Amino acid sequence: MNENLFEKTFIVIVGLLLATEIMSFLGQLYQPLNLVGFFIIIIAAAVVSFKKLEYGIYLILAELCIGGKGYLFSFGLNSSAISIRMALFLILFSVWTAIKIKNKKIGFTLNKKFLIPYSLLALTICYGIINGFLHNQTSSVIFDFNAWIFFALLFIFIDALNRPDTTRGAIRIIFAATSLLAVKTILTLVFFSHGLTELGDPFYKWIRDTGVGEITYISGTLFRVFFQSQLYVLIGLFIALTLVLQKKISRSKEDILLLIYIYLMSLTLIISQSRSFWIGAASAIIVLIGYLWWRSEKSFKKITILIIAIIATVASQILLIQVLTNNFSSNPISDRFRHLSTDAAGNSRLNQLEPLLYNISQQSIVGYGFGKELTYQSTDPRIVASNPGGIYTTYAFEWGYLDTVLKLGILGLLVYFFLVYTIIVSGLKNPSPTNIGLLTGLVAVLATNIFSPYLNHPLGIGYLLLLSAIFNQVSMLEKIKQFVHQSFAQSHYQKQNTHFKRTEYWFKKLNPNYDEAGQIAAYAHDIERAFRNKNSEETFKNIAFNNPEFLKHHAETGAGIISKFLEGKYEPTAITKINELIRLHEIGGTPEADLLKDADSISYLENNAALHLKMINKLGKEKVKGKIDWMYQRITSKKAREIARPQYEKIIKILEKI
Repeated sequence: MNENLFEKTFIVIVGLLLATEIMSFLGQLYQPLNLVGFFIIIIAAAVVSFKKLEYGIYLILAELCIGGKGYLFSFGLNSSAISIRMALFLILFSVWTAIKIKNKKIGFTLNKKFLIPYSLLALTICYGIINGFLHNQTSSVIFDFNAWIFFALLFIFIDALNRPDTTRGAIRIIFAATSLLAVKTILTLVFFSHGLTELGDPFYKWIRDTGVGEITYISGTLFRVFFQSQLYVLIGLFIALTLVLQKKISRSKEDILLLIYIYLMSLTLIISQSRSFWIGAASAIIVLIGYLWWRSEKSFKKITILIIAIIATVASQILLIQVLTNNFSSNPISDRFRHLSTDAAGNSRLNQLEPLLYNISQQSIVGYGFGKELTYQSTDPRIVASNPGGIYTTYAFEWGYLDTVLKLGILGLLVYFFLVYTIIVSGLKNPSPTNIGLLTGLVAVLATNIFSPYLNHPLGIGYLLLLSAIFNQVSMLEKIKQFVHQSFAQSHYQKQNTHFKRTEYWFKKLNPNYDEAGQIAAYAHDIERAFRNKNSEETFKNIAFNNPEFLKHHAETGAGIISKFLEGKYEPTAITKINELIRLHEIGGTPEADLLKDADSISYLENNAALHLKMINKLGKEKVKGKIDWMYQRITSKKAREIARPQYEKIIKILEKI
């Protein structure tokens, strides 16, 4: 996946987003520029979305990655202002509707596996709205549930991100936007630490008033630089980290850039001083280590190296922050946990627990509906300034899951978890490095949501929609299986579906680091047989099964057939890999090709050897035995040979009795 992530398009995206940030800042200084930027963006969004719907989704993702609360640009004043996020939502929905009407095609291709959880969630949200209007203040209900409306973009995400290339495009957007956000975070820390800008300056007001983040003085020259959209820094970190851990890193430009990206994301999370993000990251690391332990057959060495690398990276970043701020007396991580008792944000969060838990206990099953308000004592200086004594009444709470239970009840939370469960199961059906990275990012979000309510906010909801769209795609492996089945159905050659399935099965068993490209090669390795004519079939019957000319023709023709089928539909590097594996599946030559060869042999002995025994009168006993012996003897790995030996010996005994 990473081969194309940092190409020219990446630089263009970063440049456009940088121009957007600059325009937003200038709009803070001179209001007409804010309106100009607002209308430029929505007009551009309408135009590019009509051209390609996925471009509109890319704009939505980019805005989520840098926009925080969504007000980098706005139209109107104060509470009645329309944010650029809401404007993009409306524009994209309008364009999608217009395209549907134009094409006279109203439906969308939501897989059945997602239909039930999303239908239940829609009913739950509707219930929360009705219950809220019946029992809570109207204004609170409206402002509370409006973030959940973001789920309505599901239809557009599904329609737009329906191909593997759109998945790459979405991940490239995340990488580009978070790279810019990381640089912005680091520079902001430097600016404030060295007095280049101060609290109350235009730069600070821009960050505060647009709702993209918070700058907080800690001590000495150390500041906390927190942006809400750093959630996507957390996500991008684990997508990239998983890609790195499941491949052999070289000194190529792409791999070096990937490692730099990982370092920048990790550094940004430390600068954010968000304990919620850190807990999310720690949870994701534990899950990722567990997954790698399982996939690498419990390789203690690999896991130890990873843990040491993580510790060394974090230690170097703490030192780097001390150098950047010229403050060697503070540790941004340990200090953040050392002063919990005097931390205003932490105390305010803890003070929410008692009223939350009490009210939940009174109506835990179905909740109170959106807009339910509770009163607690806050120590947040901003709240204390406008609320004497810190007594504060609100419908917005920091405890993400408790907030959901309060409004929608335990049943509502279970419905939400059912959706998350469906997403995870769908992603694991194709455990490619990309999918595992996306799911590890989801683990980080789920853990973060315990203390910060991202899953009832467009930032978290947007990520769920992205995953749903990606995992809703019909995988290329499924398309290949259909192609193989149809090809054999139209040929005179005997169907061998069981052999193909078992070859794929054994390839995955022998190769812990398999990906979809490897699965495709394993399933389609014998596709050439479906395209043989009867004359060539008769010719091959008269030569040895292991004849080099025959094997070369069989493998290279099959590789060409699959490559042609995949052309323009799949990423080029994956097609190259599939082509090589099929070309070498009879003789091996690379570690992965050897494993495919071994998997082919095991499956042959399980299934096809019996077919050849039935043809012994036609082919001759010596030729059949030669085929069986050769299929066993060509096995390379010790593990594969141990698996194949019992079946081989069984077949030979049967053959000897004939």
